[in-house]
Amino acid sequence: MITTAIADVLASYKITTNCEADGALQGELAKPDGTTYQTRVAGQFSRDACTCPGFPRSGKCKHVEALRELRFQTRRQPQQARD
Repeated sequence: MITTAIADVLASYKITTNCEADGALQGELAKPDGTTYQTRVAGQFSRDACTCPGFPRSGKCKHVEALRELRFQTRRQPQQARD
């Protein structure tokens, strides 16, 4: 389920992603004001991570959830649409 916070991240941040060998998805999320967060969605041998101020306190944040949703949406698209 996409929450308003996740939808805001997907709509307003510039997101650059890179897939890692263990299946993790690494991303840089850049806000319009220039603030950037390095974010990772866990793979087989890694854990979720984000450089935003909220992640260390709770172990979760809207940036990780947005990247996870982006990965889910990409996997749901037919191969033809991604080419």
